[in-house]
Amino acid sequence: MFSLRAFVRRMSHLAARYTGQGDVHVVDPNVDLRYIFENAGRLRRSLEERRSDINIADLKEKYEKWWTKYEAWTKASKSDQSKETLSAAKKALRDEQAGLLETLALPNFVHEVGKQERPMLKPSKHRDYLVQKGHMRVDKNIGVVYLVGYPVLIRNSLK
Repeated sequence: MFSLRAFVRRMSHLAARYTGQGDVHVVDPNVDLRYIFENAGRLRRSLEERRSDINIADLKEKYEKWWTKYEAWTKASKSDQSKETLSAAKKALRDEQAGLLETLALPNFVHEVGKQERPMLKPSKHRDYLVQKGHMRVDKNIGVVYLVGYPVLIRNSLK
């Protein structure tokens, strides 16, 4: 039986772990998020639309520091480096993890189509039908709707 602590420690680099009916699938994240900061105006507009007050310059600086540590770690892991060098690179990477975590916490961009409001419900003609048949009367002076007819009589008798 594996201890949970050892199991989690081995899988700390994973973004998600999910299982289906059969085999175990492991997904590693794509951490190259430099494209987010390429269009600063779009990012600022997206943050303003969500009323978020994140400082983009500080976040970009933190992420770039993390990215340089990440590149050093991947280069060290691909070449045959000593275990001490790899652990030092990994420790430096973990020390700068705030840059990655804050960048991953950024909201998604809003597509231009999503900014246009559209009616969610189809216009209903039910109210017009009830008024025409005499089952509903609207007093516009005081803003009251009066329901009349058989369904209202049944409801009142059940009270």
